[in-house]
Amino acid sequence: MCLSTLLTGITYDSQTQKYYVSRDYNSGGRVPVQFFLNGMAIDEPGLNSINVIDIEGIEIFLKDDLGTVSRMYQNNGVVSIYTKKIEAKKPRMSLAEIEKLLPKSNVIDLFPLGYIKERKFYTPTYETPESKAVNDLRTTVYWNPKVEVTETGETALDFYNADGNGRYKVIVEGMDDTGNIGRKVIYYEVRL
Repeated sequence: MCLSTLLTGITYDSQTQKYYVSRDYNSGGRVPVQFFLNGMAIDEPGLNSINVIDIEGIEIFLKDDLGTVSRMYQNNGVVSIYTKKIEAKKPRMSLAEIEKLLPKSNVIDLFPLGYIKERKFYTPTYETPESKAVNDLRTTVYWNPKVEVTETGETALDFYNADGNGRYKVIVEGMDDTGNIGRKVIYYEVRL
């Protein structure tokens, strides 16, 4: 459709579905124009396979002064269509990027957190009567990662219980100097 309306000096005949040089067509000549796509001869139905976006330029030759093309293709005039040169496509991903996507066998990626400053467990201090008036509803009453015991296995701990009567659970877990581990669960009652 573009060619039938935009080719200067060329006329399209819808009955024969061919293109002709306008001045010869008007004087009764019916020798069609020869089309070339990037230097290769192409027929009219083949023009439909060309994507308009890919066309870079069109050259129109209304007469062949040497007559070489006219004798070879029995034509009158040439329309030469050139498409844009397609550069070799680069791979979308490099080999290293593809390898990153593949699962690694027998490899474990570790991301250490680095140095973390030791946190201290909150223990309330009741120094004033106003601080004693506040309800203490803690679920964990005491936690200490560094409790040291004597040779007899005894130690003294000083902590405040939460408010209210009830049964409390004590979990003691630890390790001795030789790496032996131990765990004990104890329960105690608080009655006010």
